[in-house]
Amino acid sequence: MNDICKLYRPIFIFFGELSLTYSTGVDVCHQVEQLTAERDNVNIIGNKAEMERAVLERQNAELRTKLAELEAETRTRFKTAMSSLEGRITNLEEQLDTEIKYSFQAFI
Repeated sequence: MNDICKLYRPIFIFFGELSLTYSTGVDVCHQVEQLTAERDNVNIIGNKAEMERAVLERQNAELRTKLAELEAETRTRFKTAMSSLEGRITNLEEQLDTEIKYSFQAFI
């Protein structure tokens, strides 16, 4: 009987190790599934971030274009206002010269 136990002992050890190997394999499979899910989530987040970056770049370009248009419009309005004021100053200078001449002639 003791000889039979000696023969079965390595078989039991083998099956115990096989069982341990199986449960380790199952654990590894679960870890692989978790890591795959995490990787997929990271990819999804990365894709969303990339899409948001593209949207922000487009908005930035649109805003830069709008800013350039507003700056050009402001420059045009400023130049127009300056020309108008220069014309008004010239007109007022001429009126002042005329009034000075009339006032000077009135004293003579």
